[in-house]
Amino acid sequence: MSNKEIIKRPWRKGDDASHLNWVYGINPVKEVLTYASNTVKGVYVLKGSKNKRLTEIAAIARRRNLLIKEVDAEFFNTFEGDVHQGVCVLVEGVRAITVAEVYERAVVSGKGRQPLFVILDEIEDPRNFGAILRVAECAAVSAVVYQSVRQAGMSDVVGKTSAGASALVTSCEVSNVKHAIRFLQGRGVFVYGAYEGGERVLWDVDLTVPVAFVFGSEASGMRRIIKEMCDELIHVPMYGKVESLNVSVACGVFLFECKRQREMAARYKKA
Repeated sequence: MSNKEIIKRPWRKGDDASHLNWVYGINPVKEVLTYASNTVKGVYVLKGSKNKRLTEIAAIARRRNLLIKEVDAEFFNTFEGDVHQGVCVLVEGVRAITVAEVYERAVVSGKGRQPLFVILDEIEDPRNFGAILRVAECAAVSAVVYQSVRQAGMSDVVGKTSAGASALVTSCEVSNVKHAIRFLQGRGVFVYGAYEGGERVLWDVDLTVPVAFVFGSEASGMRRIIKEMCDELIHVPMYGKVESLNVSVACGVFLFECKRQREMAARYKKA
């Protein structure tokens, strides 16, 4: 379906457009238009708005030859009260991609970088999922692997929370992450589970090798079978009274410790 055909009518939740997702809010939309305009099927802007930032977004869309539709405020009711700021885009979901394809991309197109994966074991809160995608994109991970069941899927809430990163980061939906873990381990990727009861501290683990981090659900953490499959369970030490971090925050700590180690190793190699 062409941009023009989609823009003729406002799509709403429940429409037969499962391959399409909304991204809304000024900053998320700007990120998508700037870095992933090829996925955009429609740009919707509040009619009569004098907001200079919306004018800037419209200008970016025009430069990329995207059709723009001005809509009334009522149009944005589809987002159930979330802050839309008078702009949204309809984006086409990423083509289904397998773990094998993800790994091949990481090795062939990784520009010499060691692969770095995030594996999610039943993350059910879409805002946590969106925040993880945002962190993962900022850390330039090879891919985020997640389940098709008992897991928050791609949605407008995820797109908003991720600040547009959901349209930028490589993601891979699988039936069960245990198969992805086995596949990556079989190709030399070390799989570390983020677990407060892990024996070693994150800082003491060599993360300059190919790595995948596994993060469990908000309520119960990783499933027992997933813990057993990990090469090792590691943790971030807690120095205050609260016993654990939010899963998206923990993801950021793990990913950027990995990036720090790799940056330092690269500097020593050049010296």
